[in-house]
Amino acid sequence: MFGAMFFAVNKYWHAQCFQCDWCGKPLVGGKHYVVDNLPYDLECHWVKRLAIQKEQQEQEG
Repeated sequence: MFGAMFFAVNKYWHAQCFQCDWCGKPLVGGKHYVVDNLPYDLECHWVKRLAIQKEQQEQEG
C-alpha cells in the first residue's frame, strides 16, 4: 500500500485505512473521536460512549 500517511490514535494510517471502528466508514479528512483508544465518527462515538455509560451503571447498580 502506498500513499500519504498521517498519525492519529497513536499510530500511522493510510488515509483509506483510517475508518470508524464501529461502522467501518472512512474517516475522511481525519476527523474522528477517540473512545478506548479507537477512532469513531461522530454518530458512532455517541453510540459507543452511551454503551460504556450503560455498562458502568449496570455494574454499579
